[in-house]
Amino acid sequence: MRLHIQDLQTGVCYPCRVDVPLRVGRDDAEFRPDIPCTDPHVSRRHCELRLDASGRLQVTDTSSYGTFISGRRVTASGWAGAGDRIVLGHEYALAVVQSAPVAHQTQVLAPKALPRTELSVPNTPHLIGKYEVIREVGRGGMGIVYQGRCTETGREVALKVLRGVTEAEVEARFEREARLAASLGDYPAIVKVHDWGVAGPNVLFLAMDFVDGKSLSEAIKDGLDVRLGVKLVARVARAVHFAHEEGVIHRDLKPDNILVTNYDQVRLTDFGIAKESGSEITMTGTAMGTPNYMAPEQLVDSKRAGPAADIYGLGGLLYSVLTKRPPIVGKNISKIIRQIQSGRIDPPRVWCDSIDEGLEEICIRALCFDPERRQESADAFARELEAWLKQGSGDEVVKLRLPGS
Repeated sequence: MRLHIQDLQTGVCYPCRVDVPLRVGRDDAEFRPDIPCTDPHVSRRHCELRLDASGRLQVTDTSSYGTFISGRRVTASGWAGAGDRIVLGHEYALAVVQSAPVAHQTQVLAPKALPRTELSVPNTPHLIGKYEVIREVGRGGMGIVYQGRCTETGREVALKVLRGVTEAEVEARFEREARLAASLGDYPAIVKVHDWGVAGPNVLFLAMDFVDGKSLSEAIKDGLDVRLGVKLVARVARAVHFAHEEGVIHRDLKPDNILVTNYDQVRLTDFGIAKESGSEITMTGTAMGTPNYMAPEQLVDSKRAGPAADIYGLGGLLYSVLTKRPPIVGKNISKIIRQIQSGRIDPPRVWCDSIDEGLEEICIRALCFDPERRQESADAFARELEAWLKQGSGDEVVKLRLPGS
């Protein structure tokens, strides 16, 4: 058995040879390290690794940001062995691993090159930043979500990892999502973001609350009870109203962005295209919403999407709860867009004739083509649903269960 150094961001393994130094640092035109790291908090000449005859790995720190062996900062030099983790700067991590010798191995074991549309980390990475990956829980058009655990605090988190793209606008969008979600995260029905950063070349991540449950779209497919579905949408409306009060418009309300816990609580997530009051930010080439749930004014000009666009999205959530389908459907994007532009949506009772008339009226009003004819606020929408829930049932107004209660 012999030691290897594994870069936990890229998956690359580097063999250690007795008395042959491995220079670790940030790659540039003047300095070519043996283990290159793409991270602004890794020095060009960060540290040197040298295996001695007894099998111990000497780590010599020459950095501005610090080198840590399994949480202990290296002072000048230190010793590491199999199972230790070497962290460079803030969070760039290397693992010391044992592996069986491979005959005639003379070069670094590199992973297969990944296309730009894939993550530039392995499909099952061991570590993303300071977070240990437990399992993949979902993936979509922009990236992959993992269940993870913070190596420092032990907290379970959801890790949203953006696919390997480098365009400044997409990176800015991701950072904005982190900042906005963090600022709104004290509200119990909004997923809180704890951390964000760069985990490797072209790899951006968010670490947020891990919600043990399923998406609202999955709950609908599993046969969600209509009354419970109405309660969940009312709770989402309360969270949306809170965001509006803080000057944030979500702009992508859809069942996939609503998480339902095992205790029938909701968590609103994905503020990737949220708009702040007064913001003129545009994302060239980036889809600004999900067409099946997108307000007509948002389709024409995303900068025109105010709070009324989110009320339309809430109407779309309610429509899906009542009919098990989006308010707008089509075989392709052009047909969906034409239907949005026409302003024609089939009433929910076209798909389910047992739907209560009053509930249908609330839904159709929220989905009005003209923003001025929708409910005046997300709060008003929530109150209408709560009033419907109370009719003839004696139910109290929908309340949110605080975390830990």
